[in-house]
Parts: sequence; C-alpha cells; structure tokens
Amino acid sequence: MPIEIINLPTAQRANATTGTNEGAATGRAQANTPSSNRPENETDNTSNIDTVTFTETATQLQAIATEIEDIPVVDMARVEAIQYRLESGKFEIDSQQLAGNILRLERQLF
Repeated sequence: MPIEIINLPTAQRANATTGTNEGAATGRAQANTPSSNRPENETDNTSNIDTVTFTETATQLQAIATEIEDIPVVDMARVEAIQYRLESGKFEIDSQQLAGNILRLERQLF
C-alpha cells in the first residue's frame, strides 16, 4: 500500500520513500506486502494510499536541521587567528580566567 507524504519538499520526499524503484520515482513509498497477505478482491493494480501530513513545526525543524548540516564544525578563521598568535608569540593565557571557565563548566555538568 503506497504512502503519500504531504508538506515535505520534493528532495526530501524522494529520500523519505522506501520500497520499489517505481515508488521512489513518484515520491511515494510502497509497502512490500506478500501477495498471500492481501485480500482476495485486491489486485496488484489497485492503489490504496495512506496520507501523512507534517505539522508546520516539523517542517520548520526539518529546514533548521538542513541549515545546521551546512555549518562547518570548526571556525577556521578563529583557528587561523589563534595559530598566528601562537606562532608570533602574542598568545597569552590568563590562568585566572582559564580556572574560572573550568569551574563554570564543571558546575554546569552537575
């Protein structure tokens, strides 16, 4: 039985489908149901469609997740600035601030 997904962008609709190649091409998923489990009056040409509708919040979360995937894990500009300061001898460590940050992090963990 195919499942039609509504309110899902076309690119994501193709990724969300499962089943036969024909189902993926049309943006619908087709359940792999053995013919022995089908009712006698249902033929292979009959199409029963279940519909799933995503809420606006789910659609927004999907868009945010896509945007987050595009953000690099490491801020290379910051890494290069620190590397330059280390190499030039201008990088200074404030031990009081470092200790305070470590204590703050430890408090947040508990």
